[in-house]
Amino acid sequence: MGPFFQLSDAEAIVQRLQTQHTDLSPRVLDTRPDDSLPVSTPSDPLVRWVVQVGSFHDAKNAEALVARLRLGGLTAFSEQVTSEQGSVYKVRVGPEIDRDQATALALKVKTDYDLDGLVMTID
Repeated sequence: MGPFFQLSDAEAIVQRLQTQHTDLSPRVLDTRPDDSLPVSTPSDPLVRWVVQVGSFHDAKNAEALVARLRLGGLTAFSEQVTSEQGSVYKVRVGPEIDRDQATALALKVKTDYDLDGLVMTID
């Protein structure tokens, strides 16, 4: 969900989701790593970071982007996510252990492929 411009708005949504959907583990992610706001540190030292570069309803479109990124030497994959609204295929690059490496990877994807990436953790 989001983006939200105020941290308090994002935290309110997380609280509401936790109350309404006890099977979910929502959290606030920093999507603007260049900003000077503090960034939360994951509690799990083995957290993995990825760069999400696309989300598609058609699996073929996702796989085409994965193939394009792999041909360029990146470790890319597609993950199917299903919700009440249906399935989407999220294309991600990584994983990286260090958040800074994932941020650098997002910059490479932007520079080399003109794709905006979202740096995020994977569960």
